[in-house]
Amino acid sequence: MKKCFLSLILFLANPAIAFDPIEEGFARGAKALQQNDLKQAAEIWFPLAERGHAGSLIYFFYVLSQDLSLAASNPKMMNLLMEMAQYNDADPIQYNQSEQILLWKVYQEHKLFDKAEAWLKKIGKTAAEAEAIFQQDKANAKVVLDDFKKGYPNN
Repeated sequence: MKKCFLSLILFLANPAIAFDPIEEGFARGAKALQQNDLKQAAEIWFPLAERGHAGSLIYFFYVLSQDLSLAASNPKMMNLLMEMAQYNDADPIQYNQSEQILLWKVYQEHKLFDKAEAWLKKIGKTAAEAEAIFQQDKANAKVVLDDFKKGYPNN
């Protein structure tokens, strides 16, 4: 009995053998990304991002920057984006305008100009400045996503 129990402990402790549903989900999102299916990658990474999985959150936002319609088509995704934009607004030490600029751009693209204007005021940028930041963030995200697709194991 002791050997059986010890074997079970060793099996569960071995990260190469143990099953982690969050990492499995992250891997499925990576596979969708490698197949250039941004919608599926976002849909897979979104619930993981909601639960606080850092990698999923980062890549989820990178995917949204490449296809703004993904956020606007799902109210829960918009809520997460809003939550992150407001969090960054409330914490000047961790201040990062990327989510705020992304939220502004989603509103702008979907002709929700009052909401877009409110976020411009909040971030203290002109539309031209925000657009330049968004385009730079989008280009940087594309480079990261392309590198990730090349470097992530094809399983």
